[in-house]
Amino acid sequence: MNSNAMLIGIANTKNIGRISGLGWGFGYLGGIIALVIVVALNAVEWFGMPTDDGLVYRLIAVGCAVWAIVFSIPIFLNVPEPSLGRPERKVGFFTSYALLVKDVAGLYRDPETRPTLWYLLSSAVFRDGLGGVFAFGAIIGTSVFGFETQGIIVFGIAANLIAGISTIAAGRLDDRLGPKRIILLSIGSMVVAGLAVFLLRDAGSVVFWIGGLVLCAFVGRSLLPGQGHPGRT
Repeated sequence: MNSNAMLIGIANTKNIGRISGLGWGFGYLGGIIALVIVVALNAVEWFGMPTDDGLVYRLIAVGCAVWAIVFSIPIFLNVPEPSLGRPERKVGFFTSYALLVKDVAGLYRDPETRPTLWYLLSSAVFRDGLGGVFAFGAIIGTSVFGFETQGIIVFGIAANLIAGISTIAAGRLDDRLGPKRIILLSIGSMVVAGLAVFLLRDAGSVVFWIGGLVLCAFVGRSLLPGQGHPGRT
């Protein structure tokens, strides 16, 4: 969410969907490159490196951390800090949580901002659920649909490609149609795709491929439409 807050320094209400779509979409496309590197290293058997005790997977985790740090540097160097707006709210760690509770209570008390509070709560629940889908996706693919490790990696590459392209494209629709419509369309499509994978599991791996890729096509826009304008229609 910190990166979302930085959008106000580089975007306005007319192009915030396009810019957030580009940022999130290129994140998916960058994930493809990272996955391809893993596949290439696996193909050459990690140059003879020992693979016992999960060493390979631990190295992948370290590589992801380095990847994130390296590509965060241009953001820190080039994206301006958002205006403080209210410098009197620059407080210590514990006081900041007191201000947060006060702000949340203020959102509820004001009828005009109450929809924003409901949006934030539902978004938090949705993100936790989606995290579960991603965490168990590979497990379901291998245990239920019989995917091998290489097949899961190939699926991951395809999923990132679909998600990246669709997120970049949908960013422009967000500016034209408003985020509420995009959110409802995305979540509805994801529910249908998820139920299809669950109910049609006996049809084989093709269900996982189709349902999983359809779900990935909508996941980016369900997370990021119209930053800062959850109530706009």
